[in-house]
Amino acid sequence: MANKKEVKQTLKEMGLTEAEVDKLWIELAESGLNSTVAGLHKNGIDWRTLNPSAIKSIKGLMEKCIEQEKEKKAKEEKRQKIEEQSEAAKDFYYANFFDIMYTKVELGLRLNEYEISELVYEHNLKEYEKTSEKLRWTLPVRSIVSDGERYMRIHWDKGLTESQEDMFMDQPEIVTPHTYEKIITVTDWV
Repeated sequence: MANKKEVKQTLKEMGLTEAEVDKLWIELAESGLNSTVAGLHKNGIDWRTLNPSAIKSIKGLMEKCIEQEKEKKAKEEKRQKIEEQSEAAKDFYYANFFDIMYTKVELGLRLNEYEISELVYEHNLKEYEKTSEKLRWTLPVRSIVSDGERYMRIHWDKGLTESQEDMFMDQPEIVTPHTYEKIITVTDWV
């Protein structure tokens, strides 16, 4: 514990007045930047009752705490910026999903199972079932997916029970519609 003479001498060495140290002490205590000072202040302990070396550390503690707070704020701003960029990238990806997938197929790049399933579930134009190949747990299906101008065909297996998931093992292939007239002769037995 410092006496009045030691407190005055310490303040002179620090180049601060009692009012300035009072302000630092209260800022440290109320801001929660330093839990030790906050606890001392909460229990009614004044900085004047500390020893001279502890008094000298108040200014350094404040500067250190302010620096830590700045670093914390900078990290939070950086995290928030990255999150915003990530959201913008996701928005772009989903807004241009079919274009991106079509380009990947054109370039011969493999799509993963998620990408293929998204094409089937979100861009399905027509689904053809191959009933002759019906299996116990799955049904082979051929889907035509489109953005209205371009088309791809995807062969996949539709799960037939609630326990069997749909499976997307084959890669999409680019196709073009070919419309023509087809005459079919049917024999009915009356």
